[in-house]
Amino acid sequence: MKVLGVIPARKGSKGIKGKNLKKLAGRPLIDYTFQLVSSLKIIDQIYLTTDDAKIIKLAKKYDKIKVPFIRPDDIAGDKTPMHEVVSHLITYCDEIDEQYNYIALFQPTTPFRKKHEIEEMLQFCINNDLESLFAVTEVWHHPSEYILNDNNKINYILDSKQNSRRQDFKDVFFITGALYIIKSEFFRNTKSFINKDSKPYCLSQETMIDIDNSFHFEVAEAYARSLKKNG
Repeated sequence: MKVLGVIPARKGSKGIKGKNLKKLAGRPLIDYTFQLVSSLKIIDQIYLTTDDAKIIKLAKKYDKIKVPFIRPDDIAGDKTPMHEVVSHLITYCDEIDEQYNYIALFQPTTPFRKKHEIEEMLQFCINNDLESLFAVTEVWHHPSEYILNDNNKINYILDSKQNSRRQDFKDVFFITGALYIIKSEFFRNTKSFINKDSKPYCLSQETMIDIDNSFHFEVAEAYARSLKKNG
């Protein structure tokens, strides 16, 4: 059973300039992902797909991370779907006759993964012969008791009623970028990471910190510094 780890990291960023290399508690954001993924023994090979020379230079600190090519400009835009990035890498693997049973996708904007949880998630997927497994976490706050319709009137959602208590609401989960793991054949056939039959795997709430804008970065900075302070 062979597992390919994929770390996608393009140069540009719409929300935060140079986000992947921005210092989070003194370390480049992407370094959190590099360190975690490099420590996973269940991963046979790790490929970084990027168009950024500075990110490549940082990755060279890790023997297990390989950079097989500079990502082409036509799949390095802010609107490039992730499946195109992974498809490009899989085509490269085919060309050099490298075959993997599973693809594990780690997005660098989720820095607070816990190693034991990621290992358990990977092992769970393999042991149960799942085609697609994705990381989720329970949301910090229930998203809403109601929404406003076009007439500015209340529509209650999630089967809640006007007098319902929050503790009576159904649990709601958020898909994080911590890990998607898919069978290679599943990806080749669907060009996607999730379908209606995919299974969620719940991780701790720290993994919900997915950095997309400056406020998210401030939250992550505060949490990272608290972790550093408390050892």
